[in-house]
Amino acid sequence: MFDTIKRFFNPSPTNLNESQAPTWEGVKDGTRVEGQDGAALLHADGAAALKAPEGNPIAQSRGKPLTWAEIKRSYQRGPSFTRFLPWVEYLPDSGCFLLEDGVSVGIAAEVTPIPTEGRSQDTLAGLRDQIEATLQDALPEYDSHPWVVQLYCRDEVDPAAEMARVVQHADPALLDTAFTQAWLRSMEQHLQAIAKPGGLFQDDVVTRTDWRGQTRRVRLVLYRWLGPNPKGVPEEAANQVYDRLAAGLEGTGLQLKKMNGAAFHRWMLTWFNPRPAADPDTPHAFYDRVAYPGDDAVAGLPDYDFAEDLLYRSPRADVDSGLWYFDGLPHRAIPVEAMRRA
Repeated sequence: MFDTIKRFFNPSPTNLNESQAPTWEGVKDGTRVEGQDGAALLHADGAAALKAPEGNPIAQSRGKPLTWAEIKRSYQRGPSFTRFLPWVEYLPDSGCFLLEDGVSVGIAAEVTPIPTEGRSQDTLAGLRDQIEATLQDALPEYDSHPWVVQLYCRDEVDPAAEMARVVQHADPALLDTAFTQAWLRSMEQHLQAIAKPGGLFQDDVVTRTDWRGQTRRVRLVLYRWLGPNPKGVPEEAANQVYDRLAAGLEGTGLQLKKMNGAAFHRWMLTWFNPRPAADPDTPHAFYDRVAYPGDDAVAGLPDYDFAEDLLYRSPRADVDSGLWYFDGLPHRAIPVEAMRRA
């Protein structure tokens, strides 16, 4: 195939016009020069254009022909975005996520925030100091390969989690009754309506914004990259640090709940697929269709990769502006050295 392509782009000299291209030195703009076979060369604005007698343009040589290396490079694919994502699989026995080196693990948890309305600034400052002290005391310090805690905060409009909490509040003895099921269906329709893009309606009187439902959710990720010769069991070490951190934060009122494979997969789906082309108006329907297959199903798939199951459209990078585009929506990472006040 490469031979055919090369012959197509680089024809033999016998098929080329052997005449030399004219020299434009000393030719003024707009000068008409008669070429071979009645062709006319018109020099305009410093550029040459070759035209046949009937006025149709004639292709000119583009200079140096393609090389074998250039042809082969044109068939090479760039690196996959998922190669830069560290998650390989979820380990249900330990509640950890295996990272790309095959040894290191991490834990993801959802944080139930502390109510702050109606509290004084002194009370909030005291809670802040307690949280800061817990983060410093709960994490063992190492000169190399330290423990890392990352916090993520975002407003979500996916009604799945809220609907699950509504179902949990129902009396188990009455859950299967016709009245309860009808009420749950009505509530689910309402939550889906206010969660769609644009909200239920535009409030142009009071707030002048979209009337919609959203939930602020906070996640915590704990992990440590291990060296070439790790000591002990990585899952046990990660769970010990997590338990110490959860106990310390519980004293401040913060509650941590470990995320399993399905919860973490859902979170990443909404991040990397914010506007799926298949369901732009009801993205949660798309998330339901491509949800995490389950721990038992994944165990039977020898080639399953957690990261590769998160993206359903290739992202695009804009190097000049420093943006990543997921489903056409821009994302940017902003490094911050230190933040004392916000």
